[in-house]
This record gives sequence, C-alpha cells and structure tokens, in this order.
Amino acid sequence: MKTLIDFRTKPKEKRAELIIRDDDFVATVDVLKQENAFTFDWWISGTTRDDQLRLLMRFQVSVPDLNTSFDALEVAESFWEKSLREMAWGSANGGGLPDLPSPPSVETRREHVKIHLKEHNEVGNLDKGDSRAYTRTLREYQLVKSFGYKSAQPLIAEFEDVPLSTIVRRLSMARDAGLLPKQNSKD
Repeated sequence: MKTLIDFRTKPKEKRAELIIRDDDFVATVDVLKQENAFTFDWWISGTTRDDQLRLLMRFQVSVPDLNTSFDALEVAESFWEKSLREMAWGSANGGGLPDLPSPPSVETRREHVKIHLKEHNEVGNLDKGDSRAYTRTLREYQLVKSFGYKSAQPLIAEFEDVPLSTIVRRLSMARDAGLLPKQNSKD
C-alpha cells in the first residue's frame, strides 16, 4: 500500500527529503535539522472527490529528541500511517486546496498573537515559575516571533501596558543573560 519512493539526506544543508506515495496521495516532506529538534515541512497532494489533482494539505511540525535523519524518517512514516493519511482523505473529500493559501495578513496574525498571549497568560505559561520580568518578556517575544509577526516589541508593550522602552530593556537583559541571541536589528 504505502511506498517509500525516495529518501535523501543532505548533510551540508542539515536536511533530508522524503517522498511517500500511498494510493492516490503523494507526500513530500522536507526534514530540517535544528538545534534540538527536527522540523517536518509536509506537502500532500492527491485526487479529490471530483477527480481533480490538488494540494490537499500543507503544514509544519517540530519534533524534539531525534538523533538522526533516519530517526526522523521513522517518525514521519508513523505520522503518515497514524494520522495524516486520514486527514488527507478528509481534505480530498472536501475538495482540497484550490490554491496554496496565502499567508495570513499582518492584522490577522496580530489578532491571533494577542489571543495566544492572553490565553497563555491565563494558564501561567508566560511566567513558568520565573519571577524575572525579562524572562516573561522573552517568552512573549519568542511566541510573537514564532507567528511571523515582525513588530514584536510594540505589541508586547501594548499587551503588558508598559512603555516600549521597558520591553527593549528587558530583551536587552535577556540577551545579556545569554537567553536570546544578539541581533543587529532593533527587533
């Protein structure tokens, strides 16, 4: 049923490529080695219920504690077998994606980020047992940046209801403590 067509490692690029063919589906996966994890970038296409070939799904997921690209291969195959094949069938039955979705607008990302900041604050994920203000600001900054939102500092200042200079100072302290890489740019 499932056929592994190709698996290529590219050590210089710290990545591998996986291609899975399974019935009416083709999945390509870029497997990227990061500092403490592998990131999987999935592109899945197939035949829809009205017999059109379409992109059905695209998403990324990060998995920690893998040692090699071959460990990542096993995880990717397991994802496909246990979850993604069923999701691909659902997307195919729903007609797939007629066009690759555009990235969300800046305003849409901003609204999502604000909701996530608020909800993470409610459950205590921003402080995580550390009372240092710069650690909280660092966690907020990491969350905002992970959403692809470029103007993190002003948004955090608005969320925290403090002057922008306070956020800039806290992030500088986090950098000085070695918790955030030094950057040339202001944000």
